[in-house]
Amino acid sequence: MDCVALTGLASFDPFSLKKQSGLKQCQSLVHRMLNALDNLPSDPNQARSRSLFDAFVYTALWANEFDLSLHLDVSINISGTLSEYIESLHKYMVINNIHDLYGIWSERLRDRQSDDTKKPHTVAIVLDNSGPELVADFCLAEYLIHSGFTTRVVFYPKVIPWYVSDVTTNDITWILNEGLSSKFLDDQPLIPLATKWAERWRSRFDIGQFIMRESPFWTYAYSYEEMAVVDPKLHEQLTTGTDVILFKGDLNYRKLVADRAWRPDSVRHKQAAFRKLQFGRPIDPSGQLTCRCFPATAAGDPLDCRCPMPVSKIWPPLICALRIAKADVAVGLNSETLMRVQAESSDWWVIGHYGIIQIVSPIQM
Repeated sequence: MDCVALTGLASFDPFSLKKQSGLKQCQSLVHRMLNALDNLPSDPNQARSRSLFDAFVYTALWANEFDLSLHLDVSINISGTLSEYIESLHKYMVINNIHDLYGIWSERLRDRQSDDTKKPHTVAIVLDNSGPELVADFCLAEYLIHSGFTTRVVFYPKVIPWYVSDVTTNDITWILNEGLSSKFLDDQPLIPLATKWAERWRSRFDIGQFIMRESPFWTYAYSYEEMAVVDPKLHEQLTTGTDVILFKGDLNYRKLVADRAWRPDSVRHKQAAFRKLQFGRPIDPSGQLTCRCFPATAAGDPLDCRCPMPVSKIWPPLICALRIAKADVAVGLNSETLMRVQAESSDWWVIGHYGIIQIVSPIQM
């Protein structure tokens, strides 16, 4: 039998060319995202406005439509402004906690400033797709640092090629060194913008404002409620070393809710799905949350719990999922919204058209 020795197979990504092609097909979206960064107010206090916060969060959400596991060829091209593009998609939001996300995040920042804490504020982004979505995630991270919403952002990519377009470490390296440059792009007005921001982001990695951390846990079959047992180091990083965790995409959402057959409009099912994801919040031996910080308007609504862990006195992280629905699992829809989207399409949650911005923790139990 003949044998052939191969080198480099361990680092081979069969999807890399497809991911790179996806970036080129979405240059108009990338151009408008980078242009939005270029037009940010220089004053961080002005940049911290609700409208700008919303714009960059929504952009990071809707860029999740780029998913090569759902569509072999994805092209997100927009002819109007970025704000017009986002506005046109509001009708497809089925869960939208962006008001609470901004409110809780801002309130915690004010409390940190009054405490004069020297500890850096850290945001973790658990990445999903490469291509234009990765650029949108970098834009969101840049906005958060520029506006003072955080001081550093930790990116969690996959350690191996996964679900076609998922971000790997090599994808990040490629997009910063080649993808956002004249070596690859052919939209001439975009090239100087892309070059400028790629250089800025490489610099942020160099000085530690952007950080990349790997963990094989993201490609394990476990749900995220099992993280503390399966990968205690990662769980510790996210629980005690992170202020905000943003989970991007459909697979991360499915693992957050353990991919069970929840009733989408059941408050009880939402509480059960999110109960074990209250990282760092005080829980009694029976699994019940013991904090009662603030009243909420309805059972299951998000409220800002900052009951510290008994020993460390560290506030639990704010956890939010940003997802375009591509699988038949969801919790937290109200009954009216569920009836509306079911009337629009019986396959509403698998076709990749409907958006979810959902606070996972804190949540009223």
